[in-house]
Amino acid sequence: MDGPSHANVSVWVARLLEKFNSGRKSPRIFYRLLYRGIFTLQVTAALLAGCFSVSSSALDIPFLASNSLNFYFQFVDGENQQLSSSKLQSLEEKLEAELNRQRESNLTLQQYRDPLKIAQFEARLLSSMLRSLGYLDNQVRADLTQRTKAERNLMSDLMNTVNGSEGQSEEKVITFFVNPGRLYRIALVDISLPPGFEKVKDLSLPLVPGRPLEARQVFAAQDALETYLQENYCLLSPDVSYEVLVTPEEATAEVYFRLDDSREFVFGAVRIEGLESIDPAFFTKHIKIAEGACFKRNLVEGTRLALLRTNLLATAEAKYQVGETSVDITLDLRERHHRTVEAGVGYSTDEGKNVSAGWEHRNIFGSGEKLDVDFRVSEKSGSLAAELTIPSVIRDDIALQIEGELSHVNYEFQANKAEAGAALSHQFNPELTFSVGSDVTYSDAKGSIESYLVSFPVSAVWDTADDLFDPKEGWTLSLEWRPYVDFVNPDTRFFKTTFTASTYYSFDGWLTPTLALRGALGTIRGETLDGVPKTERFYSGGGGSVRGYPFQTLSAFDAEEDEYIGGRSFQELSLELRTRINDDWGIVIFSDAGYAFEEPHLGSDENFLWSVGLGIRYFTLIAPLRVDFAIPLDRRQDDDSFQLYINLGQAF
Repeated sequence: MDGPSHANVSVWVARLLEKFNSGRKSPRIFYRLLYRGIFTLQVTAALLAGCFSVSSSALDIPFLASNSLNFYFQFVDGENQQLSSSKLQSLEEKLEAELNRQRESNLTLQQYRDPLKIAQFEARLLSSMLRSLGYLDNQVRADLTQRTKAERNLMSDLMNTVNGSEGQSEEKVITFFVNPGRLYRIALVDISLPPGFEKVKDLSLPLVPGRPLEARQVFAAQDALETYLQENYCLLSPDVSYEVLVTPEEATAEVYFRLDDSREFVFGAVRIEGLESIDPAFFTKHIKIAEGACFKRNLVEGTRLALLRTNLLATAEAKYQVGETSVDITLDLRERHHRTVEAGVGYSTDEGKNVSAGWEHRNIFGSGEKLDVDFRVSEKSGSLAAELTIPSVIRDDIALQIEGELSHVNYEFQANKAEAGAALSHQFNPELTFSVGSDVTYSDAKGSIESYLVSFPVSAVWDTADDLFDPKEGWTLSLEWRPYVDFVNPDTRFFKTTFTASTYYSFDGWLTPTLALRGALGTIRGETLDGVPKTERFYSGGGGSVRGYPFQTLSAFDAEEDEYIGGRSFQELSLELRTRINDDWGIVIFSDAGYAFEEPHLGSDENFLWSVGLGIRYFTLIAPLRVDFAIPLDRRQDDDSFQLYINLGQAF
């Protein structure tokens, strides 16, 4: 390598001091010598790093790495090649993006250190990409040149200060001379199937005559054809090959797809292996394969996914035993741990500290029955709840849920409540669930008569969100209608309707922000406010609804009883912008609004109380740890200046 060696560093320093002390040269020479001295130190450090490195067989000098070489494109019009400026710009953008991607991921390219070899290798990569876009006659030539650029470092700034001009230095630059050539277009697409197979119908391929011959479209058409054959025939593994015939004189191509000779199969015996504590008969209900039926891989995959959705298995693997005309299926199942113990702590300024614990058994009777027990206590409330879910009641997609709860609250009023009920839920698909049931509730609230209510809730939930604790895409819609009657005081009758919707949308780019929006409303009709037990009224405010205001305080205030009375209707709105700084931390900006109205009809926006806040998220393996700081914008006399919430999972 040219330039001063490590031994010459002292000489450079001596000359530098001599020039500086003698005063015979201008300050410009001083800065140039200082710059060259620093450059010498950089080279020496690189040489020493290369000498003592045992992991690389070549000298790794950072400024010769491929990703440090600037490049330019210069398009050359070939014969009969007429590309508009917009097409040239689009083509240049594609080539630039592909070259940057190759520099980041191509391990072979990253081994090169010689700029000339880098340029030649990248020229071949660009030529391959042009061919994949339909430019089969392209020519790409790389020229390694020296170009000057303004120095972007401290030395350049110092020199500019002295002489008022920009310092210039040499850099290696690759210029790619690109002649795309003619664009080949598709003239014919032909599909050939063996005897006995019907002609392909109702299949839209991405390959259309007249369009450019792009490799990705050929592969996409091949995949689409294989999927079509799997769905319409009993093929074990359709093998579709393709051939492309080009006509250079016309710049056209003919694409021929062919299905090799293939036999059709039927399903044979289906066996289950690997279970330890679960009755195999429970999983038999979820098997979508019938012996003697047409073999289809999507049915096997559907069965495997249905078994995993029971939440009882760690893995479910399908193994094939191929016979002359049938395929036996062995489902190798591995059970997951059926018991889970949970514990957590939280804090909010309106509720104080809270502690929660839970225990879950997902196979308590040996056939997938799940029992959940949850306990929660805070400075102002406490609850103990249990829920038993029995799957495959009446039908495979219908489950029976039996639940009970004891609770005590001491917020704006004191109340004890006991509730028990049962419901049948029908899961139409993984996203849509419908349920109907019956509940019996006893409540005793201070300042209100005891109530003995029986209700018949009907609900529907449509959930497409991609994650339970930290959704980034999709939406959730929930609707519940619940009529009540007091079986001790039959004159007390009312019905309660609640609707909740939330949606999530994530943006690409810097910090990949997620916009989350939630809205909720409800109404109670059939009784006056005094006729509705306090435990069944609507309340707003707090960490689960409108942050920034104390829990259950967004309603009219009764000065005589010194409590917020709740309402027969409510509205809530929440907006969050969630950003993730890195793998562990995130920031949320949010605004909430809401109110509970005395009348059953929904109020106007003028009644809303608004808040804004800032949140921090720490992402654990289970769910994000949430810390929210909220400020009430419509602060009332008794409201604090802020509220703090600490909990697990996103707010909604």
